[in-house]
Amino acid sequence: MSLQIDADFEGGNIEIVALDGDRADLAIRPDSGGPWTQWFSFRVRGAAGRALTLRIVSAGASSYPDGWEDYRARVSDDGAHWVLADTRFDGAVLEIRHTPRTGEARFAYFAPYELARHEALLTRIAAAPGVSRRTLGRSIDGRAIDVLEMGEGAKHVWVLGRQHSGETMASWWMEGALARLTDPAIRSPGGCAGGRAGQPGRGPPPPARRAALCAAPPRASTQTANGATPTPTTRRKSRRSFPP
Repeated sequence: MSLQIDADFEGGNIEIVALDGDRADLAIRPDSGGPWTQWFSFRVRGAAGRALTLRIVSAGASSYPDGWEDYRARVSDDGAHWVLADTRFDGAVLEIRHTPRTGEARFAYFAPYELARHEALLTRIAAAPGVSRRTLGRSIDGRAIDVLEMGEGAKHVWVLGRQHSGETMASWWMEGALARLTDPAIRSPGGCAGGRAGQPGRGPPPPARRAALCAAPPRASTQTANGATPTPTTRRKSRRSFPP
């Protein structure tokens, strides 16, 4: 069975340059409304047990070619669990090697974050006490650009997530950050205003411990689709706006 490669799904992006047995030469399609090329997302069918060599021949001419240094593509054999693929960049071509366990494999710049999950995140966080949601504007494709607001005071702090279409990792980070910032254990009395208090399920810490925690920036954590657990640092202020 010959390989079938396409990007005919939500967030898909790839162009086929050449296909020969278990090897394919591919190119990244530019973003909507602009010349930028950096991210990709595609699937390969008829691939079970085959040692694939997928070459993105346009990588050297991408918008940020330095970003391919030490980079590893993401791959999933079931569309849900993502791992790092064997990836090499020679300054011109990004080569991905993988032997799928199943008949269909997905390859992506980073683990995808679909619109249904994005909308579910906005709905869930907007339902938290003290959080409001509104639309700032529309994207080139007409999709809503939403903002979540919480807190009070004159100082505004903006946390932006995924202002570039291919940066799905920012959506995964924002999911964890918003969960942390709306966690009742963090926002409850006995914590610290604009800081962090106890840990979920453990209640507020003793006064000495609480003082140390309030002096330190909180850490947000989320389990991403590829199994990594980032713990980026963010500081809570009096008013926060979050357009995921």
